Amino acid sequence: MELRIGVVQGSRDVEIELADDVDREKLLSQLDKLMSQGDGVFWVSDRRGKRVGVAVPRIAWIEMGAGTGDRRVGFGTS
Repeated sequence: MELRIGVVQGSRDVEIELADDVDREKLLSQLDKLMSQGDGVFWVSDRRGKRVGVAVPRIAWIEMGAGTGDRRVGFGTS
């Protein structure tokens, strides 16, 4: 699963490829709780175990979607 986070006054968004077994609803409820508090750091681990933290007040938007495994690049005919 892919997670993209837009950062306030940031020139790029943060893209994290999550493990396939991540509980989407648990992750969203954790984020909702932090957003309602208005402060803190949203920590998440990518599929290789690297931890990424984003300061909650700096989050502009969040997008969750399917993993990048289905993306195709190039001029293939399949």
